[in-house]
Amino acid sequence: MQVELSRGLKLSAVLREYIPDSTPNGFAIFMVVAQREGLAAGDLVDALDMPKSTISRNLKKLSDRFSPRQEGLDLIRLEHDNADYRVRRAFLTKRGKEFLAAITCALS
Repeated sequence: MQVELSRGLKLSAVLREYIPDSTPNGFAIFMVVAQREGLAAGDLVDALDMPKSTISRNLKKLSDRFSPRQEGLDLIRLEHDNADYRVRRAFLTKRGKEFLAAITCALS
């Protein structure tokens, strides 16, 4: 039991460092993108059974720019699909890969 509590505390510290105002939805979206890079928002809607507006808002927050005046967390980058410019696919950034490594370390 003590080991699990220690891991939980480590994970909590990592989340506060990388996602200061973390939400369960944002963390879940990040983890699915980390598992399967290149997913589109529609794929995430299906995978997580969340409304598209929730996915879109969290993708913006996890990317480099949340709004014109507000920086994002720079954990993922969104790229337009070559076949359909309307579709944007999510990939981990360097900082996102560092965050994933920190999560893995906290849980081991």
